[in-house]
Amino acid sequence: ANVAVMELIMAGVNACTLQAKDVETLELFRTIRRLYVPLGARLSVADNVALTQGVAYGFEKIQNERKVADFTQRVASYAAMLRELGVRDYQVQRFQGSAFSSSQRSALLVTALLRLGVFLL
Repeated sequence: ANVAVMELIMAGVNACTLQAKDVETLELFRTIRRLYVPLGARLSVADNVALTQGVAYGFEKIQNERKVADFTQRVASYAAMLRELGVRDYQVQRFQGSAFSSSQRSALLVTALLRLGVFLL
């Protein structure tokens, strides 16, 4: 009986946890998930976990391919740019047109484009 209960508990824990080699990889999986979800879509917690686990599972299988390495580097550059701007990636979808004035939006856009240009050089 104890073995069956422990197996049930472990199945539940595995269903809602994510294995990653380090924190940066975990953040990469979360960022990819957020970029994948269409603008304005709201996923349930279960859907968020399932999608992130799917990204992690697929990533393990194809992480050494050149296209994946390039994509991973672009996502890391995107995350670094957001960090420099003081914005978390989960906040990007939440920004509304009224969150900033027109001049603030223009300045933020120019700053982001300039920094992105530096990353691409």
